[in-house]
Amino acid sequence: MGQAIGDVKEGARRKFKEFTDIDKDKIYAKYSEIQRDLFTQVKQARYGIMTVLGIFFAGFLLFTSPIWMTILFLNLPLILGVFFLSMYTKIFNPVIKLFWKGAYGLFSMFYQKSDLTLINVGYADLKKDDGIFLKNNILRKSFDRNRLQLYHHCLIDNGELEDMRGKTILETGCGRGGGLNYIV
Repeated sequence: MGQAIGDVKEGARRKFKEFTDIDKDKIYAKYSEIQRDLFTQVKQARYGIMTVLGIFFAGFLLFTSPIWMTILFLNLPLILGVFFLSMYTKIFNPVIKLFWKGAYGLFSMFYQKSDLTLINVGYADLKKDDGIFLKNNILRKSFDRNRLQLYHHCLIDNGELEDMRGKTILETGCGRGGGLNYIV
């Protein structure tokens, strides 16, 4: 019995040694190949699903067109009236202000983290693969890197400034001061 367990252990050691002697580059190449195949299959499945959904949606629109076209045609004067009133008058300003006040309040409530210091869309360089043009390694890992790139792009690239030494800075915004902190 003891000999049998010893033989099993020795066989397992040999198998483990054979496995560890395999070239790591071959394993990585095989892994990359499997991953590419998987991504290709997922992309094909997604394309198939989107095609089926598109055909279904087009059929649904075509089938229900007498209903929604009638509703659209009857409400067209109302839709155009609201559009032109919102474009050329200030009648909807209180509604718009209330919407943005609520949206900002919700955004601030859900993002109470200290790492969210900027509230803007950001800037990405389309000539780069990842959109990042600042080479600072700390900034590359930052949550706000694209948002900080917006400040850099506006002030340094378009503002034709070398640095901000000796300048008086006034930031007007509704964020949390992260842009001014970056500039200083």
